[in-house]
Amino acid sequence: GKMIAGALGVELGSPGDGAVAAPPPLPVVLERELTARSVQAVGRLGTSIAPVDMQRARRLLSLARQWGDSLQAKNARAMLHGAVADGDLDSVARLVRRYN
Repeated sequence: GKMIAGALGVELGSPGDGAVAAPPPLPVVLERELTARSVQAVGRLGTSIAPVDMQRARRLLSLARQWGDSLQAKNARAMLHGAVADGDLDSVARLVRRYN
């Protein structure tokens, strides 16, 4: 118990010593800035996919935003927007991996 707690950065008190362990730190807040087209593409998914897939779509589009403003990057992102709107996230992930 104490070794695992130590690895996680949590101190365990001995039973009966009255020590209270500090709560573990909160997870980091995810912050992503998406373009208006990306937000629209994700918004068109509506309730057709699970929330975790919605997060995946947002993450993939935020990665694509880092590609820059070249014509090739803009064309690739346009393809991604269409695929996200269609709910084809596996294809989007493959395209992002290929481009990166």
